Amino acid sequence: MKPAPAPIPVPPSPFIERLPNELLVQILGFLDSPSNIQEKLREDPTKVARPVSTGADTGIDTPVKNASLVCRLWRRSVLQLLFRNVVWSFQRFYKPNDGDIASKIEILDFLQRNGLSKDVENFTILIDPPKGTGNFRYADGEFWGLLPSEESPLQPPMSFNLLWSVLSQPPQASSTQRPVSANGRSARETDAATRPHWDNNWLWHTIFGQLDPLRITLISSADIISSLLSRSVDLTNALALLPSNIQGATGNPVPSDLFGIRDWTSLLVNEGSFIPVYSAYEFFHYSAPTLLPIILNSSDSSFNHIQKTLKSFSYIGTFPLSRHIRDVVLPYCPPVEHLFIQIMPKALDFWENGRLAHIDITDLWLECDTAYSLVMREVFDRDVESGWKKLQVFESGDASTEEAWNMAMQYVQVHGLNGWKMKGEGYFVRQGGRA
Repeated sequence: MKPAPAPIPVPPSPFIERLPNELLVQILGFLDSPSNIQEKLREDPTKVARPVSTGADTGIDTPVKNASLVCRLWRRSVLQLLFRNVVWSFQRFYKPNDGDIASKIEILDFLQRNGLSKDVENFTILIDPPKGTGNFRYADGEFWGLLPSEESPLQPPMSFNLLWSVLSQPPQASSTQRPVSANGRSARETDAATRPHWDNNWLWHTIFGQLDPLRITLISSADIISSLLSRSVDLTNALALLPSNIQGATGNPVPSDLFGIRDWTSLLVNEGSFIPVYSAYEFFHYSAPTLLPIILNSSDSSFNHIQKTLKSFSYIGTFPLSRHIRDVVLPYCPPVEHLFIQIMPKALDFWENGRLAHIDITDLWLECDTAYSLVMREVFDRDVESGWKKLQVFESGDASTEEAWNMAMQYVQVHGLNGWKMKGEGYFVRQGGRA
């Protein structure tokens, strides 16, 4: 008889797979990195494109995702990290008629079925409406974003294209001419007549009924974000009233529960680039759509709660007009302890943008200098009233831009810090306050 063949030795499993699960999770956790979307929120939010993609072809490093593809053990170990930052992107979503709304929202249904709902820390809603040809932003003339059920027909938003027609007027157009719609009514009158408000609280209660995120982020155009809150912004770009003056034009607003659904302590608003406004003839008469009078309107009971709970407010915009800073940003700034302002572009390729070809760059710098003189006065002038008494920390994201920051510091050099101390470039703490 032949002797039985020697058993083939089973190679030992890799050492890392023999580690306790807790230790393996700890090691793989070092591969984690901040969400790419959160980084772009302090730059240009329009660069957060739909669909949100990752991988070698996009140049976005995703070490945790790559680790999850090694084996089942590693995937189980990093699953919680993979779904800390969740993005729900769509262009048009109708309210489901079914009572179980969460099951009709694919991302929420996936998280629930896989037991990952409790792991979500950041939930982002990204609505990227398609761009039509020419000056028409909404190619099919229909509503985009979050909508009532398909059984509730909506009238097309006829005035949504008026902003673009205003900005595309030839240079010789009169600066005092109010945009007029096809039927002869002014753009603002048409806008007020055709823009409906609908209740979107079902969405917020559905999301927070399934998840417990530390942060919720809304990325889209100003008009669509305002519609998520059952509100509307001024899209006419007319010359008379600011958006804050016409909020009551469409009647009593629908209550919005998002800002009162929990005690939010931090708010960041990035209004993107104001460069299109500078291309208009006598640009200083114009303004871009803004959300601040919507979400920080003290006369709107839906937003009273967040006014009381906010501790930190960050405002970001690329070359906003000084009139916008004076009439909108500063008046609507909530009474917070920490204020962050950034009005200069961070992207290195900003100055290579073709949109600057027909803009006088001097206008950008003059508006920036005036804007910072207004901000520095509000923060450091002891005689300024309002809600600035609570402010303990003022931070600027523009200190690295030497030209803008040197001009901003001229106010401090002339008037002094008046009880403030500069702890670093662009970082000021009120004496006796918390650093």
